[in-house]
Amino acid sequence: MIRTLTYLMLLFLIFASCKTEKKVINVPWYVSVNDTDFANYSFADTLKKYQKIDIERVQNKANFLAFLSDLNYLNDNVEEGDKLIEAAFEADSIELCKRYTLRLSKYLFKANPYRKTSIPGIFKKNFDQYAAVYIKCADHTELKGFEPSDLIRLEDRLWLAYLSVLDQWYRVHKREMNGEKQREYDRYCRSKLDEIFGDKTYPKVRKIKSNLSTLIIHSEDCDWSYKWLKKYIETYKDDKLLSKYLRHLLKYEGCPCGKDPKIIEIVEKTLSEL
Repeated sequence: MIRTLTYLMLLFLIFASCKTEKKVINVPWYVSVNDTDFANYSFADTLKKYQKIDIERVQNKANFLAFLSDLNYLNDNVEEGDKLIEAAFEADSIELCKRYTLRLSKYLFKANPYRKTSIPGIFKKNFDQYAAVYIKCADHTELKGFEPSDLIRLEDRLWLAYLSVLDQWYRVHKREMNGEKQREYDRYCRSKLDEIFGDKTYPKVRKIKSNLSTLIIHSEDCDWSYKWLKKYIETYKDDKLLSKYLRHLLKYEGCPCGKDPKIIEIVEKTLSEL
């Protein structure tokens, strides 16, 4: 009887250890493919491959949840993507901040080669969610590398950086131009800038000056350009490089509104007063 009980107890312990054993799922933190390969990548098929895995048996839980989140964003399931990235933060906030949030910020604050690959899913579908996670990561005092800001609201700073990425997406060196898609990005950038700063003064911070100046130069909406050029001049009227920028705006062939009478008038008037 005792031998039988001992045997049964051993079986139970073996079964229990097998049941609770966790394993590492080798997946990236987010999908990053070249633009040319993006159209051929099946996010739905990849999701099917991993959706049956019991998350409680995954050792690298934050990593796995972040990857699933990105797949859902890219598969147009934004709500599920939001839930999964929040769950990843809960699972291991430090690891998520270091390996996911900070790495993705290289799309915002660094130059190539990061922009040679597809825009991250969370950026495409819900940048507000990324900004929220970034801000929570920036609050971790033990983490280094997250950009704080005492001069401009951090959420606004992140959005301006993202708009600059979109403004330059097909304009950077060696990227094949897609005029239709770039115009779509440009319209989005103008609309978003209106939403963020339309009813308030643009921050007088030199570090974000170029974020606005390039959007004005590339805009095909001359009424919009005129409105924001007035804000730009008012904000940076004491900047010693203002006159150089204004002259460049009129002479640059890539500026669709450089010949617009309203733009010429305000530029010439401002130059005469400097």
